[in-house]
Amino acid sequence: MIVTKKFFKLSAFVLSIFLISNCMTVISFTHPREIHFNNSTSNCESTAPFGLVYGGLRANGRYLKDVSTEGTHPHSMTPTWLSIILTILEMPFNLVADTILSPITIYRATSENLAIRRANNQIKSLSEEKLKSTAKDGSISCSELSEKD
Repeated sequence: MIVTKKFFKLSAFVLSIFLISNCMTVISFTHPREIHFNNSTSNCESTAPFGLVYGGLRANGRYLKDVSTEGTHPHSMTPTWLSIILTILEMPFNLVADTILSPITIYRATSENLAIRRANNQIKSLSEEKLKSTAKDGSISCSELSEKD
């Protein structure tokens, strides 16, 4: 009976740490990723805010940079110093989760980069007048262009 209670408490603690600590990895892994046309650069780009490979660590690094320069959001109930400490404590767990997910994320990132490259090659082959006219009416679909050969 004592072993069962200890095991249950330890399991609950480990599960809660895993669920709470890996939120940046989960967010970067499940974030919707689309390819869109950027009118200013006339290129297709990814909408992802941070990279896919080791995205949890990248997101933590970006968050630490933002929090250390700007502080936490004004409506946040967490003080800046506590937010920094919790993010630093979360990073080893993100490293483990990102490493476990790396075969999948490398495949997805490679596929995404190839699709963007294919779409940009198709855009380069369009005439300048056609590119301007299609960009104005929003009819450039990077996803469709990336599927063409």
